[in-house]
Amino acid sequence: MPALHIFNSNAQWLAEVFDLEAEESRCLPVDMLRDSAVSNREMKWSEQEILEKKGIRTREANLVVRLDAAGIRRFKRMHPPGIILSLTGVSAICSRKTGRLWPIASRGRCPRFRWSETAAFDRELNNNVRGLGDRPHMHVGWVSGAPYAYELLMYGRKHGLAKYAEAGAAVLDKIASGLSPCGIFWASWIVDRGWTTGWNPRRNWLQARTIAEATLFMIRALRFERERGFEHEDWKRAALSNLRFAARRQREDGNFGSYYDCEQGTVEEWDGAGGMLWIAALLEGADVLGEPEFARAAVRAGGYYERFVRDEYIYGAPEDVHLTPTSEDAYNAVVAYVLLYEHDRNDRWLELAARAADWMMTFRWTYNIEFPRHSLLRQYDFRSRGADQASSSNQHLHNYGLFCVPEMLRLWKYTGDAYYLERTRDHLACFLQFIAREDGDFNAYKGMVTERFYNTNCFQPKGMMLTLSHSWCVGLVLYAAQEALAWQDELRLSDISVRGREGTAS
Repeated sequence: MPALHIFNSNAQWLAEVFDLEAEESRCLPVDMLRDSAVSNREMKWSEQEILEKKGIRTREANLVVRLDAAGIRRFKRMHPPGIILSLTGVSAICSRKTGRLWPIASRGRCPRFRWSETAAFDRELNNNVRGLGDRPHMHVGWVSGAPYAYELLMYGRKHGLAKYAEAGAAVLDKIASGLSPCGIFWASWIVDRGWTTGWNPRRNWLQARTIAEATLFMIRALRFERERGFEHEDWKRAALSNLRFAARRQREDGNFGSYYDCEQGTVEEWDGAGGMLWIAALLEGADVLGEPEFARAAVRAGGYYERFVRDEYIYGAPEDVHLTPTSEDAYNAVVAYVLLYEHDRNDRWLELAARAADWMMTFRWTYNIEFPRHSLLRQYDFRSRGADQASSSNQHLHNYGLFCVPEMLRLWKYTGDAYYLERTRDHLACFLQFIAREDGDFNAYKGMVTERFYNTNCFQPKGMMLTLSHSWCVGLVLYAAQEALAWQDELRLSDISVRGREGTAS
């Protein structure tokens, strides 16, 4: 019997195997397995054929049960093997169009509890290739996951939109249920594979920044919900597990390390500043969870990561460009040092926050690029001022700087330097330009937001955009827009004039 995968259900490890004689999938407790070996026997079917047979045999549902939010959460914690949860409704339609992290039901295969990290603009092509234009998985932080679930939850609660709030909470529930053996979050969840370690140099490594970001926004969601009378014990336990791990792994000099072994929890890579965002998670966790030692660990880390900021060489944040300086490193440094300054009002931290913000501006466009005459960005009169280049490895413009909009605005207040206000205003204005207003707008569907604007001939010709809507791109627009509301008088976004080919408009 070839094994398909091993998983944990209700505190019991199970192996899913495929019985070649009966042509059916079975789940067996791992402790029942007596031996395993690589077979020399010629297989009757390929791996793909086995998966297809499994899908055909389990395609039709034989029981439909309606569950409320509490029932769904309990099911995900304790579901028996062989029973699969599928959510349907309005959110299924919306998530396929925008790439938002909402539960959706798969089509034409065994229904699953599924998440979309991306959604292709071209739905016809997507349907012709059986949905492979979409990315039916999620990271727990960074390019999907907790940050954007929190933003959707926050918007839903504030505007009385229960479906949005429930969808955001469902994602956070799923992430909280996915602790790796060493006690921190897994990096990603993939359809038909379950929890995985993400896009790292080695398959058993988990990256500090992805995990720290997920923890930070789990804590923010926990605080937000508490203020409205909602408690989430699973979120609290998961956040504590992650923060205690970070504090225990911290070196005497303050370094958290950048990569961890998912099984043993050992630090596998000390180089880089990938662990810098633990500072923010620990500071907010100290307050929300009542653990003062977390704040002391954050202060020690502030001293260690100072060298990266002063050297103007911060690197290690994204999973996909190993130990390379990126704009994302700058965003994390701004957030970490603004929060350190707010913790103890030490001017050293404020200076470092300003230095990090200044380094961040080396990625930010100060002028509007001239795009080729017939390109899409020229035809839509896209203004590049305020956009950031992702990195030297990924030479395209992206909106991830929206991640630190609230900290940048507070940095302006603390320093009194209007430069930080104006540059943040530029960034917000730039990425409010390209949100599909209706189906067909720049060949996208309503609500879609692309990840990449091509400012040079790298990956695609200059003037094109990636025809893919990404959950983090949608989520960060939602996050920054909500956070900027408190500063709308100072930002004066409504005063910005756009000079188009037909004249000037506000």
